[in-house]
Amino acid sequence: MNLQQILSEADHCVKCGLCLPHCPTYRITANEGDSPRGRIALIQAIAEGALTSPRADLHLDSCLGCRNCEPACPSGVKYGALIDSARQIQAANSGLKDPGVLWLASHAHKSWGISALRIYQNSGIRHLARAAGGEKFRRLDRLLPQAGPHEPKRETFPAAGKTRRRVGLFTGCVGRLADKNALKSATAVLNHLGIEVVMPADQHCCGAMHQHGGAPERGGHLAEKTLQTFNHRELDAIVTLASGCGAQLLEQLAQGSPDTPPVLDFSQFLMQLPWLTELNLKPLSGLALLHTPCTLRNVLGCPDDPLHALGLIPGLEIRPMPDTGCCGGAGTYMLSQPEMADSLRSPLIDSISSSEPDFVVTSNTGCALHLRAGLEQADSSIPVIHPAELIAGQLRPSRA
Repeated sequence: MNLQQILSEADHCVKCGLCLPHCPTYRITANEGDSPRGRIALIQAIAEGALTSPRADLHLDSCLGCRNCEPACPSGVKYGALIDSARQIQAANSGLKDPGVLWLASHAHKSWGISALRIYQNSGIRHLARAAGGEKFRRLDRLLPQAGPHEPKRETFPAAGKTRRRVGLFTGCVGRLADKNALKSATAVLNHLGIEVVMPADQHCCGAMHQHGGAPERGGHLAEKTLQTFNHRELDAIVTLASGCGAQLLEQLAQGSPDTPPVLDFSQFLMQLPWLTELNLKPLSGLALLHTPCTLRNVLGCPDDPLHALGLIPGLEIRPMPDTGCCGGAGTYMLSQPEMADSLRSPLIDSISSSEPDFVVTSNTGCALHLRAGLEQADSSIPVIHPAELIAGQLRPSRA
């Protein structure tokens, strides 16, 4: 958005306050500056050139970008676009907040990046870096997934039996490391259902962290490059395992090429298959606590699909986690706003500890990393996994 578009969109906000109870940060601080309408007023003043204040920046920085306010807004204000545009102005005035993290995220999936991470984690470098680095670095270090052994890249995974559909599977940047088991599981489930899976080796970062971190042009460019990677491959859909990535690709798709196949979350795609009833899963006795990511609810619009997908497993008890508005992960937010991020996560960790589930299930990579780190700090070994991992574990041998 340019300045005129920002002011035009912000003017749709009538400051009614219906968004206030839906804003996670306002729930905690009760500060008008930490509410959607308060931040919109600040954005208007900044766009008009009437306000330049570090305190205003603090209120904008503390926004999660969860977009819980959007469904509650009677005027249909596009708050997500407004906060992204405001952060672009901030970056133009004072630079990007986390350039190193953005660079690392968008290069983590490259072979040299994985090799470097493997060396870092398996040598004395990690111990020295932890000792010399600040708390923010140590926090990032705790979130890093373990780099496993080198695996040869495959692009095509054939369906079991007759091929009914063909989809592209988006691996992401951090996801290629953090979601390796989920990617393998999703591929196994889709293949079992007669779906050929294409996993292009030349995929790029989706650009979500750049989009929300003050560099929307870079974010849009990365998303467009990734969508082009999937174009002209005769795909029925692009399936994503991280709702944050899916949200970014979906919104970029709305501005892009009509040749691009639809972007669907894994559970969303499953629930649209006419032959899903043929999936005869083995029973599993246990309790799964289900976390619903903000992007799954507010952007992709399929918050109940993971619940329905997990419901295909006989004997599994599924219980939704309490609605705190947001877990506090929110991309780089868990690094840039650690106190608020941990405050938002705390009731979820308490709920997990008191419920003692067998699994915690979520459909977003960042949420999984944030929740897993919180459980580790609480000395809990309860696994945080993707719905695809539970479903894949209950597959019966294919008869094809």
